[in-house]
Amino acid sequence: AVVAEFVLDEGARLDVSSTIYSGRRQIFAILLWNHREEYITKFIEQRVSDNRLPLEKDLAQRIVPEFGESFALEWQWHFLPFTLDSDLQLHHGIIENERIFPYLHEESIGEGTFGEVLLTAVDSFQQTLTASAATQAAENGQFIPDLQIIEKKFGNNNFTQTVVNIVRKRFKLPRELTKESRDRMLANERRCLRELGRLKHRNIIQMLGSYAHRDECYILFPHVDMNLEEFMKRPDRFGDFIHDRTFFAALQGLASALACVHNLKLDVETHGIQLERVGYHHDFRPQNILVNSKTFLLADFGLSKIKPVEDGSRTEWKSGAPGYRAPECTDMNFRPQKVGRSIDMWAFGCMIAEVVTYMKHGPDGITRFRQRRHSPGIHPRIEDEGFHNGRELKPSVREWLRVLLGEPVSSYAGDLVDLSMNMLVVHAEERLTSPALCKALNFLCAKSHLEPMIEALEHLFSRLEASSESTEGLLVMELWFEKERLKAWAAVFDLTGQSRWLSISDYTEIGEKEVAKLQTVSLDVEEHIAADASTVYEIRDLVQDLWELLSQQNRNRAQFLWRAGALDTHDIERLHTLELQKPTGKDDQYSSLSALAAIKRLLIQFDHDLPAEGSRALLAQSTVRIEGRFGPNRIGTYQGSTKVFIEVLHYDKRWEGMSVEERATRMQLVAEGLHQSWELPALCIPKCIGFIPMEKSFGFLYPFPDATDVPRTLLSLLNTKPRAVPALEIRIQLAHKLVSCIADLHSVGWLHRNLNSDNIIFFIKPGISADEIIEKPYVVGLTRARPDSDSWHSEGPDDARFVDYRHPEYATTRRFQVKYDYYSLGIILLEIGLWRSIGSITSKWPTATPEAIRVTLMNKYAKDLRAQMGSAYYGAVLVCMN
Repeated sequence: AVVAEFVLDEGARLDVSSTIYSGRRQIFAILLWNHREEYITKFIEQRVSDNRLPLEKDLAQRIVPEFGESFALEWQWHFLPFTLDSDLQLHHGIIENERIFPYLHEESIGEGTFGEVLLTAVDSFQQTLTASAATQAAENGQFIPDLQIIEKKFGNNNFTQTVVNIVRKRFKLPRELTKESRDRMLANERRCLRELGRLKHRNIIQMLGSYAHRDECYILFPHVDMNLEEFMKRPDRFGDFIHDRTFFAALQGLASALACVHNLKLDVETHGIQLERVGYHHDFRPQNILVNSKTFLLADFGLSKIKPVEDGSRTEWKSGAPGYRAPECTDMNFRPQKVGRSIDMWAFGCMIAEVVTYMKHGPDGITRFRQRRHSPGIHPRIEDEGFHNGRELKPSVREWLRVLLGEPVSSYAGDLVDLSMNMLVVHAEERLTSPALCKALNFLCAKSHLEPMIEALEHLFSRLEASSESTEGLLVMELWFEKERLKAWAAVFDLTGQSRWLSISDYTEIGEKEVAKLQTVSLDVEEHIAADASTVYEIRDLVQDLWELLSQQNRNRAQFLWRAGALDTHDIERLHTLELQKPTGKDDQYSSLSALAAIKRLLIQFDHDLPAEGSRALLAQSTVRIEGRFGPNRIGTYQGSTKVFIEVLHYDKRWEGMSVEERATRMQLVAEGLHQSWELPALCIPKCIGFIPMEKSFGFLYPFPDATDVPRTLLSLLNTKPRAVPALEIRIQLAHKLVSCIADLHSVGWLHRNLNSDNIIFFIKPGISADEIIEKPYVVGLTRARPDSDSWHSEGPDDARFVDYRHPEYATTRRFQVKYDYYSLGIILLEIGLWRSIGSITSKWPTATPEAIRVTLMNKYAKDLRAQMGSAYYGAVLVCMN
């Protein structure tokens, strides 16, 4: 209808309308607003469309002489509002003076000498910074925080608009500062924010962008609820800080952020650039630490610097409030001194002291602490709220921290005070460094999240166990399994106290990745428990998420600790429950624990002469045909077709007083234990199908694996001529399997007592290589193995041929101990590494004492393992033999 007023021809009218719609709608809107809509034909004739906007004055005047100047200098800008986009993050923008920004409201929320902070409401339709619109930017290597679109009313009317709140930092130009100096300040802060922004660190404020407009410079940031100074004035704790653990998580994240500033390392794969820099913040104080409902964020990098590593971090101190100022910043006449990153550590120590004060005493405590600190500082005639007087901590500060140490704030708040005191050291070189601070806070943060989770799981377990109920498929024992797996994971990092199964050197320092995952898992577990007690499957998945972060070595440690902890009981009923209630459909780790529980139960029954209930019974001697000897053991056929290895157990005079039934009962328990062991592949024990009576002995039957011939022992392979040494990796795998076997055996309290190379056998398939022969070892001689209990009347190995495998002390003590098995294992590892039998070495010293032989083996022969098998293997042998 509008076009019809100035285009009379109906055909031309349709063409003009189509042209406007396809690319000149903004130009037509400007003309229509000024009642000059007929001029659209002139823009069409000059082939000027919307994508040419904004137009220069000369071009606009050439198109419409009488309206061109007004169009170019004023009206077009009303229809071309600036859009805040992610390009401002990558590149500093120089914006036209005439450009109108989509700011619907702004208010000053902070001001300093060189800048002002403005809370700004941006029209949500004129920005692409919100999460929904930032996906592509993130894929291009940028990081846009999750800004929220909210509805807000302005003025007295009821009109509601959707906006995004951001913060603009406006750089001032005071008299003492030139424009060039101001621009250098902005460029430096932008450079710091850009490089740190590549880390995508959740505890470093992210720059949304920067621009210059009408001789003023701005940096844009997401809006955060408050700063730490405002936070510590609140009588009520904000957000998730109602929980003490949130403070630990926030401090841990903040320490990590500061460590990244001090030592910035970027790599191409993760960050798109290879870069290593050193830096400092130099304005670390509550006003520059932002707080949202979950954590702290490091902000305001106006005095910061990111420098090449070779330049070092030392620079002249610039300025700053006295509260957190380090002793080395000025002399007593307030002349600036050369300082380094350690002044940030001093300030962090100050902050921790105030944060712990707030945790305990709230805002009133902060006020009292600052009042007590108000005393002569670095100059004896000038008072301040600093923490030192130039020579030492102020006495009022030391006393305040001493009192805090003695107060029960939270489980680990005292550790925070200790950390603070390790940073509030007058001599900068003795101060805690940022990496050391991160390690300490990683540990404290992990413990603060772990303990509530374990308590929640134990409370749920106790409640379910007491009620004897299982709701919606939740099995009490399955929950118990996961609780113990969580404890084992934590024990790897020494989070549950000193484990009697690990030495100090075995622990691993928990890292940021593990701490972050633990925080998430802790909150999720407690949420599941609070919402629905039948969420054991979700809990299992969450615990598994933690296990997935472990290295293979630490996973093995955790697996061992889990089993050892679960089996650390002599309660037969508990062991039987573990045995029967293994979770269904799980991987081998659950089944192996069930099998180990069964073995230990049988051992305890044997130890206490309790009756057997299994099916591995006394077999008729007539069902077995013995066909030959295999050392002290036998080879035969069971029921005419099954080839069997028969291990012979001779009993002594103490058994002669027992009835046949009593002997059979005991042997049935042994057979049951050996059968259960077969269900645990790591034990490398052949399957026992039963036992037969023999002359003053019993024979335990183990069927040959399919398609195998008469077995060979490790000892016979070591003595084979000519030598055929298996590959290095094959020998290491063999050693690992044997060590795992003995470790699992000991985890249920069984000592082998007769460990030697003749008791390690291999069932051989025709035509296989030397490497393939030793891939699947079986440990025998277990019929002599005994629980680690004084009620057993046995002496250990007696065969003189294997005296070299005995610990030197055994000859005098005659009581077998756990370490004697490890000594025997060490000798076997030595043999595997050198690929020669111990007898071929010790036969040269027929008169040497066992101790002399041990020392010579360690000092001379074991040393060769370092070059042949590696340092780790060599160290393992020394541990066993020492």
